[in-house]
Amino acid sequence: MLDFVQAADGLSELATAATSDAAQFEEQRMRKDEITKLVDSGLDELNDALKKGQSDHLTRLFAVMARFTHYSFNNCLLIAQQNPDATRVLGFHGWRKLGRTVRKGEKGIGITAPIAYRKEKTDDQSMEIRGFRVVHVFDIEQTEGDELPSFTQPTGDCGEWLERTEQLIVSKDIELRYEELNRGCYGYSAKGKIVIQSDLSDAKRLATLLHELAHELLHQRQVDSSESPSRTIRETEAEAVAQPPQSRPVAFRSLSPIPRRALQHRCPLGRRRCDDLGRTRN
Repeated sequence: MLDFVQAADGLSELATAATSDAAQFEEQRMRKDEITKLVDSGLDELNDALKKGQSDHLTRLFAVMARFTHYSFNNCLLIAQQNPDATRVLGFHGWRKLGRTVRKGEKGIGITAPIAYRKEKTDDQSMEIRGFRVVHVFDIEQTEGDELPSFTQPTGDCGEWLERTEQLIVSKDIELRYEELNRGCYGYSAKGKIVIQSDLSDAKRLATLLHELAHELLHQRQVDSSESPSRTIRETEAEAVAQPPQSRPVAFRSLSPIPRRALQHRCPLGRRRCDDLGRTRN
């Protein structure tokens, strides 16, 4: 009985501490008008800098946008103003679910989130946006706790596959360029053009080339955008193409878990890729 009481007291203390921490961050919350002013001032500073021929503000914003591709322009602008070096952000409770806690005294990054309601007088589960509210997120550097899982990195000897993949891309009338990109961006495709980070290792470059080629052939050339799969599906397909059979000497990163719908989605490039690469040898 004594052990049970002590355990209950311990849980109570933890709950009280968590509530106290949440209350502390709640007091630091930004108001909606403050967020609006921050966005306006950020746009004014960006425009003023560009008029003077200064690109530092724009470069910093692009770097944030490259790391937070699922965030809106305004939220990327807000992150760039408050914590331009942020790499991973989550809310207070989001970090707790991952076994990490926000350190005391850390100030949250104010961004906006939609207020969604289920549509009235409809049988489906569709939602509609009726406004926005201010929420606060914290960068991983503002937290402590369990280590987060990370993707493995491509390693090994590419052999002839790197050159043959580059030849394949050019044979598809796709422009291939190597440039210095923002931190965290290995490459991208843009309807007829693939741009790759210039300082990647051979193994990582091959993985990125195959990934972006998959986007070009599977997604960028679609005429009917209404039939385009979700971003999760597109990225899963591209990673599936970049993942080689076990017999090849290069080990690529993989996505986990893979959505059930992605497994049901056909990926024709995966069947043609080896044949196409073989034809580039001649």
